[in-house]
Amino acid sequence: MRVPSSTNRRSVNDSMAMTPMIDVVFLLLVFFVCASIGQVRELILSADLEAPGSSAKVVEPLEREIWDEEIWLRLQRIGKVTVIQLNHTDYTDFTLLSRQLKLIGSVSKTNPVILDIEDTVPLGDVIRTYDLCQQVGFESLSFAAKSADAT
Repeated sequence: MRVPSSTNRRSVNDSMAMTPMIDVVFLLLVFFVCASIGQVRELILSADLEAPGSSAKVVEPLEREIWDEEIWLRLQRIGKVTVIQLNHTDYTDFTLLSRQLKLIGSVSKTNPVILDIEDTVPLGDVIRTYDLCQQVGFESLSFAAKSADAT
C-alpha cells in the first residue's frame, strides 16, 4: 500500500478546517438578520439624514414666549427649618406659601415657576413645594441647575 504524500494531506486538512468557519459565519449572519427584524423604528427622535450631496435646511430656533414674570422659589435649610423664598419674600409655613401661590396663579398660570433648591433641603419639602405649584395649576415648572463653573 502506498502512503499518501504530505501535500495531499494539507489540501484535505485545509478544506476541512474551512467548513466549521463557514458554518459559524453563516449562523452569525442568520442571527443578526433575525435580531434586526424585531427593532421598532424610532419616531420621537428620528434621525433622518439628507441624501449625500444635498444641502441641509437651516431651521430657525423657535422664539420663546414672553412671560409676565418668572416666579423663583428658592428652598434653603436654615437650622432645622426649610425657608422658601418666593420672589425675595421668605416663607417657613407651607399654608402661607400656598395662599401666596394661589394669588399669583389666579392672575396668570402661564408664568414659569423655577425651583432653586439647595443640597441640604429634605426631599419631602421639595416634593411638597412642587405639589403646591401643581395644585395651583402652573403650566411650567422647572428646576434651576448650577453651571459647571459656579462651584
